[in-house]
Amino acid sequence: MNKNIYAALTVSLTGCFGYGITELFVRGRTHITMGILGAVAMIAIHLLSENITDIRTLLCAMFISAFFITCCEFAAGEYLNKMRGMHIWDYSSLPYNIDGQVCPRYSFAWSLLSLAGFSLDRTLSRRVFTHKKTVLRL
Repeated sequence: MNKNIYAALTVSLTGCFGYGITELFVRGRTHITMGILGAVAMIAIHLLSENITDIRTLLCAMFISAFFITCCEFAAGEYLNKMRGMHIWDYSSLPYNIDGQVCPRYSFAWSLLSLAGFSLDRTLSRRVFTHKKTVLRL
């Protein structure tokens, strides 16, 4: 199997199951579409991880990741929750929400989860893909 396809598949499955399990622990439930969003988010994290060399690039990557995930969550929410009426999540009771689909509290949470994702991606790169990523200097 092509090395890039293997890496993309591994990263995707890690994000899919990792986010699903995290949501089960935090909310007590999840939905298959959240696994898909987790896979997409982890691929973005994997791509961003290539450029992290110091604390500044890490913070920038966390911001980009949180913004990307928030945009994906908004698009998925508008389609799944509003257009399809699936009611998977609803942030309308939280302050500064946008159409009940995204809010600053969870955007901040995505930045923290992406930090864990960057760490997990580095571990996968070293142990599974057997290539080294730049060592992060704090």
